[in-house]
Amino acid sequence: MKTEKIYEYVCKVISVPQDRFFAALNYSVRELVSKYGAFIVTGRDAVTDAVRTDEGVRVRDEFITPLTDNILYLLTGDSNYKTDFTAHAQYAYHTVWRKNNRGKRIRKENW
Repeated sequence: MKTEKIYEYVCKVISVPQDRFFAALNYSVRELVSKYGAFIVTGRDAVTDAVRTDEGVRVRDEFITPLTDNILYLLTGDSNYKTDFTAHAQYAYHTVWRKNNRGKRIRKENW
């Protein structure tokens, strides 16, 4: 998804300059990566900062909603967005985990 669409959505809630938006966006991506790991959040091992609106956000589609919630929390200070961020991030993690482990079995140790 393009950064421009997230920026437009955030601007519908609160008017914010692009530099503050990108600071909140990059902080939110780093927060998700520190909690769930780079491979789960981005689909690759490296994390890069976004600097332009015509670039795509380098996270999986499942993490777009929690990313937007955390950006709105950082810009508005409304704690409801942080609560939504936590719930949506956990749901996104479980969705990605389920996709990655489909068809695999977890067995107990054979001693």
